[in-house]
Amino acid sequence: MLALLVVCVVGAQGVSAVHGKVVDSKGAPIADVIISGSRDPSGQGSTSIAKTDTQGNFTLTFPGKVMHFLKVGYEPKMVVITPRATPQQYQLETASEDFTLRPCDKIAQHEKAFGDNDLRFSGNPKEFVSASAVPDTDFLKFGLQPKGDTNALEIWLGHFAMDIEPEDELLILAENFSARNILAQGKGAVGIDTTGTRAGKRWRHWSISGRGGAFYQNATEVEAKVFDGIIATACGDLEPQQEKAKKKGMDFPPTTQ
Repeated sequence: MLALLVVCVVGAQGVSAVHGKVVDSKGAPIADVIISGSRDPSGQGSTSIAKTDTQGNFTLTFPGKVMHFLKVGYEPKMVVITPRATPQQYQLETASEDFTLRPCDKIAQHEKAFGDNDLRFSGNPKEFVSASAVPDTDFLKFGLQPKGDTNALEIWLGHFAMDIEPEDELLILAENFSARNILAQGKGAVGIDTTGTRAGKRWRHWSISGRGGAFYQNATEVEAKVFDGIIATACGDLEPQQEKAKKKGMDFPPTTQ
């Protein structure tokens, strides 16, 4: 898990390049780490992307407000950028506390399912009020609210339902945060699970690339315990739709006669 790290860069925020080196816990350089800057406001990806060389060095030309570090076998790292500073050394931790996504089993009689076997969450309906699903062209959204409460866990399902990483502002305003990989059996890392606090309240952004995820914020410890319990039920079959169709002797996308 990683703690909040703030880095400073010379010049105006979101403009100056960041030069740095990525190392492991023993100080050895790590090659081929992917570093990306803030997401473009248009939603068309990151502001800038770089990769470390054999000595772990990199230059990120347009970092924006937050840098993101990804490398197979290591925990994801996010770094908030502030003005005025010098080249930095960034340490990645070996992945050890990942969230493992399990295949979906038959749901228990006393539980209610949200989603399908591509990605599904479940919970005891006696513990919360579930809002009706809100459909959209690209996603499906559920709101799960503990009974007698006003806060809610949001469940987003669909290919374009959620970004894999939290919005910059959530990280910038956090008192602390941490991130870990979401793993699927035989698939490796398929998503990122990020948690943090702001003004003494908890938030969590749990997302799988191309499937969706869950999100809550401004949660008390009691609320977070309920929300985390629902997220812990996450299960899914992440086999690509093309492969599923092929096994069934079908075309994907379906052809029309």
